[in-house]
Amino acid sequence: MKGSVALLGVFAVLFGAAPASLADVTITPRSGGLSSVSVAPGGSFSVELLTTGSGSFDSAVFTVEFSKAGLELVSYSWRGSFNGSGFDGSIPSSASLPVTIGDMTYDTPGAVEKLDIYFDNFAFNSFPVGIAFPLLTLNFNVPSGFAYGAPPEVLLSVVPDTFANGGIPMGAQGGQFTVTPEPGTMTLLGLGAVAILRLRKKTAQAQMHL
Repeated sequence: MKGSVALLGVFAVLFGAAPASLADVTITPRSGGLSSVSVAPGGSFSVELLTTGSGSFDSAVFTVEFSKAGLELVSYSWRGSFNGSGFDGSIPSSASLPVTIGDMTYDTPGAVEKLDIYFDNFAFNSFPVGIAFPLLTLNFNVPSGFAYGAPPEVLLSVVPDTFANGGIPMGAQGGQFTVTPEPGTMTLLGLGAVAILRLRKKTAQAQMHL
């Protein structure tokens, strides 16, 4: 499949691809129509990749990058014409799921290891022009021991590789999605921090009286 991607890259050089500001295809990640979701550790959520464009396309190659490791990819499903197309070169494959997102989930070519997953599918049936439609649905778990850290969020970024029609590349632009802890989780984290500080203070006072 990498050879096919390389061939499409040659077409990009020969014919040129539209800049992001003039993208033929835009991929927008959403959950319930929103660009963010709040999930407590131990919970789950789904992200749907919606595509709109000024031109039709019949193949899709892209990655989804993560700002932090630790989310668990449970499953994914291609939608519309891509569903049941007979080809899926995604990494990790659906057969190997669930997997925890880490710096080796998919080894993006380049010097820097990234937290990402890779999706590669050919449908051979062009999507219509100017209509918003779902391309892919991703299902995640937030492990019970997951630490959101600082800042308390995980940013998902869709990064297009090649969107094409008949082997001719099209300009494509990705989007972002944010996962944050539920307010109750933040309160518990705050109470936990306060408890730790009080414990340290008591320990220090006890040591002073020894």
